[in-house]
Amino acid sequence: VLMFALLVSFLVGIGVGLAPTLGFAQSDLFARLKEVRDGSSTFGNRAGKVFIVAEMGLSTILLVGAGLMIRSIAKLEKVNPGFDPRHALTFGVSFSNNKVKTPAAFLSATRAATVKFESLPGIKAASPLVGALPMHGASEMSFWIGGQPEPQSEAEMNVAMWHAVGPGYLKAMGIPLLRGRFISEHDTENSTHVVIIDKAFAQKYFSDEDPIGKTINTIQMEGQAQIVGVVGHVEQWGLGDRHQQGRQAQFYFPLTQLPSKILSLFQGVGMVLRTSGAPESYIPTIRKASAQFDPDQVVHDFAPMSQLVFDSIATQRFTMILLGVFAAIALGLSGVGIYGVIAHSVSQRTHEIGVRLALGAEKHDVLSLIMRQGIVHGLMGIGIGILGALALTRILSSMLYGVKPTDPLTFVAVSLILIAVALLACYIPARRASNVDPM
Repeated sequence: VLMFALLVSFLVGIGVGLAPTLGFAQSDLFARLKEVRDGSSTFGNRAGKVFIVAEMGLSTILLVGAGLMIRSIAKLEKVNPGFDPRHALTFGVSFSNNKVKTPAAFLSATRAATVKFESLPGIKAASPLVGALPMHGASEMSFWIGGQPEPQSEAEMNVAMWHAVGPGYLKAMGIPLLRGRFISEHDTENSTHVVIIDKAFAQKYFSDEDPIGKTINTIQMEGQAQIVGVVGHVEQWGLGDRHQQGRQAQFYFPLTQLPSKILSLFQGVGMVLRTSGAPESYIPTIRKASAQFDPDQVVHDFAPMSQLVFDSIATQRFTMILLGVFAAIALGLSGVGIYGVIAHSVSQRTHEIGVRLALGAEKHDVLSLIMRQGIVHGLMGIGIGILGALALTRILSSMLYGVKPTDPLTFVAVSLILIAVALLACYIPARRASNVDPM
């Protein structure tokens, strides 16, 4: 990349240096000498106009792209993730080997660790988690609705995102309970198996029916579970995901009711805490409490839930910053370019301007004449740039949220910004031209 950049810079330098010379050499010598004598240059004027149009066109495309991403990010930041990320902290807990030799021992260690963390000062709620953390990974499970024929194979079954959690998960995450109840302390290994579904699950598989009391069958859970509650939908795949999996249904099982064959696979659990203050400030306390509880137990991968939400739109944010930087550079170059071309034109036309003023032209006439020269070509560049942006910004459509690639507000705002820059760049040399002394 560095060598490519150096090569392009080298070739551009040679091209810019040779262009005027080649233009002069390939034309009639007498005509060129006449241009030099009377202070005008057809080649220079023509090249300057082309540069203005090209710079404004490229600036328009880049600014439109940056504007679309800025608007998209602004809308994404207002999206409800389905939970309250403020004051929520997540981390992993790896138990020591001698404490989780059996599924029963694993559940016992999980309960003890949860109680320990929940008892810490400033902790409002705590819950273990097995399965994918919201906006971080995936954990899918096949199922079929109770009362319906069992599918011939697992490939024919419906699929939903599953989570195995504790009673405090809803409060720790800040997920709203819409109907029924959530998991309780009474949902143990020996009680009736229950499941909580989310709003998307209820809408997709039960439509207008009341799902409470209905049952769900799963192969992994080795049997049937009764639906006892409906909770809000969590944007598992991030704020900006618009694909079908972003709306995938979800269900929650009591961690204590996971089959032994599943529990035996785990050496640790995820943990979610709701704190009274800034989540990061509780990390040292949690580490100390974990070490006191079990010196061989490891707590790791601390992350505030707000950071996971922030990271879920990292691609869009990076694209916005990248386009914004290039657009700012292009805008600056456009302003400098227009100023340079107009200033050069004014210096060549000093004699002409003096004659105009001597013959009675007013200063505002000269000002208008010079500014019109730059603005006309600036508008041409903006027009070409808008056409290019309409074609090229469709590439960004997969990263946009709530904004169309042809968003009129963005196109109008960018056009006004570029017109303002062109006016300012033209005004300075135009004002200098209007002050030329006729003598």
